[in-house]
Amino acid sequence: MGLGTFRPIATDTVEAHPIHSELYEIPVGTQRALFPPLAGRRIAVGTTTVRSVEDFLSRHGEPLAVPWLAEASLFIYPPRSFRGIDALLTNFHQPRSTLLCLVAAFLTPGSVDGIGWLMELYAGAVSARYRFLSYGDSMLIL
Repeated sequence: MGLGTFRPIATDTVEAHPIHSELYEIPVGTQRALFPPLAGRRIAVGTTTVRSVEDFLSRHGEPLAVPWLAEASLFIYPPRSFRGIDALLTNFHQPRSTLLCLVAAFLTPGSVDGIGWLMELYAGAVSARYRFLSYGDSMLIL
């Protein structure tokens, strides 16, 4: 995870925001688990994992014989669909962050409806006094 992860969106549109890149590695065993017949429920722990898996799958149609080391510059926002992740465990993120965009997309893949739902979830989290950011509370999206 790089510092750009926490840089707020300061552009008029999400699409105009310059996304940061993150270095990642996917071991051979993990690659195999992403593809049938091994692929079962794939739960990502953190948004960096989502970006890494989705970036890998956008580049490869099958597992490799070696670990994959790459840099992801993938900006995930509604109405994105997901190829490799079925559930997500993540923190409550700061306003205007690219991480909120990813979570909104994950709530309703292929639709923009996740934005409104995310606002409702966060309003509930604020009223329940949940802790936000990296050392706060988390949510599991199934």
